[in-house]
Amino acid sequence: GGLSRGFYDAGYDIIMGIDSDSSALKTFEKNHGNAKAMNLDLFNHENIYVLEKYMKKERKQLDVLVGGPPCQGFSLAGKRDETDERNILYSAMVKAAEILRPRAIVLENVTGMLTLYKGQAKEKIFKDFNKLGYKMNVKILYAPDYGVPQIRKRAFFVGTKNNKEFIQVMKHSLLKK
Repeated sequence: GGLSRGFYDAGYDIIMGIDSDSSALKTFEKNHGNAKAMNLDLFNHENIYVLEKYMKKERKQLDVLVGGPPCQGFSLAGKRDETDERNILYSAMVKAAEILRPRAIVLENVTGMLTLYKGQAKEKIFKDFNKLGYKMNVKILYAPDYGVPQIRKRAFFVGTKNNKEFIQVMKHSLLKK
């Protein structure tokens, strides 16, 4: 929940967090106000309809879909196994975007996702979100440049229906403080 905590600190109303690890969910609950922590297996895309049902019940609209799919298959610290099943877990974000129709997408991962396997993962992410009408961009950010006490670079994919809309969402969130 570190990525969503950043959004929370920026004034966003975090609606929910999804994971299949109970310890991660407990940490999420303690760090995200009234956000709902859901234990769901996102390899099963049918579980995304659970999210849709919750959103309707709570009468919530999703502005920004934020996620950090597993990085083990792309990380220089890992095996970098092209067949690691976790490599496709980003597709749950694609399905969630299709169903929940947020105005923007933010997907964070290791920089290896951009170059490993001849850049196929990056191209697939762009292609899948483009099909849903999102204009995708990616930028590498270096954690110390943002006050984070870690020597890490991360790839941030941002998809918007139009760039102006994402800027308006950000300004609105910052004004809520």
